[in-house]
Amino acid sequence: MKEKTEVEVELNIEDEALMPWLATIGLITLMWSPIERNIDQSVHIIYSYLGGKEIRKKKPRMLSDKLKFLEKCHSEFSYLNMNFCHIQNLKDKTLKVSKIRDICVHGWIEGCDNEKIHIGKYAKSEDHIKEIFTIDMKRLTDSANSMKALSEKWVQIVKELENYLRKIKPALYDGGNSDAKRSG
Repeated sequence: MKEKTEVEVELNIEDEALMPWLATIGLITLMWSPIERNIDQSVHIIYSYLGGKEIRKKKPRMLSDKLKFLEKCHSEFSYLNMNFCHIQNLKDKTLKVSKIRDICVHGWIEGCDNEKIHIGKYAKSEDHIKEIFTIDMKRLTDSANSMKALSEKWVQIVKELENYLRKIKPALYDGGNSDAKRSG
């Protein structure tokens, strides 16, 4: 359903049907940060230290560009054959959960009951067309669970990239340039 309209949200925060939705949306919002952080760290290591500048002149900034860059690097660099053998699947899953996260973070609640939530969001267009997304709790919970698994995979990729970088450029980790080091 698409329509042009103003955003009017009338929610009763004491509505018991609303609280599980807010908790799950909050979980999805918080779980995205480690995924994106590890994607950023992977891009940074490859771009800055492992020849990524030969693949792309500027470091990618948008999620889809970062994932395309990592996918391209997989086919270019033999030393990236660790967990990257599944980069296409990982890329697809990451993009899929990012869409749900995007709707939840950049949208607003139009209404909900115990089974479904209706989230409004403006389409990325000059017309500012409002789209309404209806999501059931299973899909939202599945997205949260997928994010946990994705986060673990991206952490592993960063660890493997850092281990490889540590072997070929130990000075970066022995008091040298601290850019490659992960911050706590």
